[in-house]
Amino acid sequence: MTAPVRPVAARPRATPQRMLLNGALLLIAIVTAIPLLWMLSASFMASGEANAFPPPFFPKHITLEQYRALFTRLHVARYLTNSFLLSVSVTA
Repeated sequence: MTAPVRPVAARPRATPQRMLLNGALLLIAIVTAIPLLWMLSASFMASGEANAFPPPFFPKHITLEQYRALFTRLHVARYLTNSFLLSVSVTA
């Protein structure tokens, strides 16, 4: 005996309310993502370039100066290694 075949569920209709809701959610997502993208972009700017008025969204010249300082002066690599070892030992 074979199981009865169920009909395929219909795709939800695109009502104006759904389109308005999806548009609002998309707008909120974009507004939320812009500061995050600017912070990422500013991390590649030279020192002081992000303080200009109006602040540029993209760096004029990409530099890794901020990341070099982060890993040499602040020893972030050590902190990342410690966090990794701690998380692995706790998980194990």
